[in-house]
Amino acid sequence: MNKKPKYYLSAPSHSLDHYDAVEVSGVIEDAAGEVRRVYPGETAHFFSVYLHNIVEGGVECIADLPTEGLAKEFGRIMDLVLFAVANEAEKPEQVPA
Repeated sequence: MNKKPKYYLSAPSHSLDHYDAVEVSGVIEDAAGEVRRVYPGETAHFFSVYLHNIVEGGVECIADLPTEGLAKEFGRIMDLVLFAVANEAEKPEQVPA
């Protein structure tokens, strides 16, 4: 089995205004090396952090982390970043005095 690295971080493939939510999910790597979300009753090998793409649809994995707590904390930070980006985009442009 070709195990994924213990920590994996990737920059989103689009600007942050393409995303509206963060999701954390336990994942497992099977004997064939395929990575998938865990089914009820399975134990996760690691935890992935996903961004929801509101422009193209779907989700994009930006991190694989070894513990659920670490993944949730990273997800919380990314959620705050997305909130700040969304609020900045809604502000009217400031005109210099």
